[in-house]
Amino acid sequence: MFDSFSLLRMMALVYAMMTLSPSWANPPPLSGRFDVGGFALHMDCWGQGNPVVVLDAGLAHSSRGWGRIIRDLSGTARVCAYDRAGYGLSDPGPLPRTSSRMAAELRTLLERAQIPPPFLLVGHSLGGHNMRMFAGLYPHETAGLILVDAPHEALVQDFLESYFMRLIDPHGVLQQLWQPGLLAELNQVDLAPLAPLIGMKPNVLRTALNEVAAFQESSRELRALGIRSEVPLVVIMHGYRVFPSTPMGDQMEQAWLAWQRDFAARHRYNRFIIAQRSGHDIPGTEPEVISSAVRLLLDLYR
Repeated sequence: MFDSFSLLRMMALVYAMMTLSPSWANPPPLSGRFDVGGFALHMDCWGQGNPVVVLDAGLAHSSRGWGRIIRDLSGTARVCAYDRAGYGLSDPGPLPRTSSRMAAELRTLLERAQIPPPFLLVGHSLGGHNMRMFAGLYPHETAGLILVDAPHEALVQDFLESYFMRLIDPHGVLQQLWQPGLLAELNQVDLAPLAPLIGMKPNVLRTALNEVAAFQESSRELRALGIRSEVPLVVIMHGYRVFPSTPMGDQMEQAWLAWQRDFAARHRYNRFIIAQRSGHDIPGTEPEVISSAVRLLLDLYR
């Protein structure tokens, strides 16, 4: 169903805004792989204190991209970063890779690692989608939520039905990815020859495809679930343009801004911050903005 060119185009779209940040912190006092139901997830924790800051990275990223933020915060807070199933040192997880599944896996991981709530949740990009789900499923364990350029649940409907989507995806590659039954077929494909062309290892590419394929269902779940407005929220958005300088790109930038403001408007305590010097990779380019947001919510809680 996929030829190499179409798959490359699709992954270029998904991955275009991402740049890896391999910086890391000093060796953590808690580091290990923990069984979460037949497979293991890896997590590292530094520092002491409550609430525990929990970090979830974006699409195709492991926990290593949080290194500068961990170094900044671990002297005054307990900070835990984990690899979602299929990334870093974690095993692949069961399908579909919906946000509800990933949130439940994270909660099991925290229990197995004996990390008690409350949690201050920080999610970048797709990780923000997952952390919103965690806050909705476990509101009484959530002390605060920080969304770092996270996608909105309206992205699928608005993006797929727009002229912009038809323009960049004239052959319907992304729409095909969300068709029932394709995910199982996709996981039978040997991605090893293709992965280096995109700059990913085969297992990372497969995991990213699985997460993208489940994004539509994750968005439906979030719309149905909702999140308590009492959860304090900080929204951080890119300040450096990430969409093309075209009329359709202008529309997407405006929509992204509106979606980020919508996140904030849903919560009684909210802050909306623009990372002026950053594109989508805010953890890599302006980690201090995220650290400041964490301190703000820590002070509010304490």
